Amino acid sequence: MATDGPPAKRARPTSVEDVIVSGEGGDNVNDDSKAGSRQGKRMMLTLKEIATDKLTKIAQDNWSAEARQKEASPAFNPDLVKSIYKDELSGASDEPPSLKRVMVLEISQYLENYLWPNFDAATASFEHIMSILIMINEKFRE
Repeated sequence: MATDGPPAKRARPTSVEDVIVSGEGGDNVNDDSKAGSRQGKRMMLTLKEIATDKLTKIAQDNWSAEARQKEASPAFNPDLVKSIYKDELSGASDEPPSLKRVMVLEISQYLENYLWPNFDAATASFEHIMSILIMINEKFRE
């Protein structure tokens, strides 16, 4: 049977509200041990996981639309980028970052709202550059 072209791609979530909430099994994989599996299963985060994650709180305080619209919006903090790279993106180890941690950062628009607008090639730290690379890789992985 012939098809009319490639299958349609799903739109990627662009905010917490766009995340599909799954309460049942199915094709959802909810632990990092299966994150690298290439057997057609996709890792999904639930809205509850995202809402209760410490990275969501950091995002709300530093680079969310609400934080940027405040009269006294938070200033860029290079130490925060270093901390997130080291603690959440496994920057201090030889292990790859946890897919769930990267997904939470992607949903919070870490690259678009914090890393990229504050990037200066002359002064950017190693951690800032590597964080940008990890987030771009996540976009291609999706």
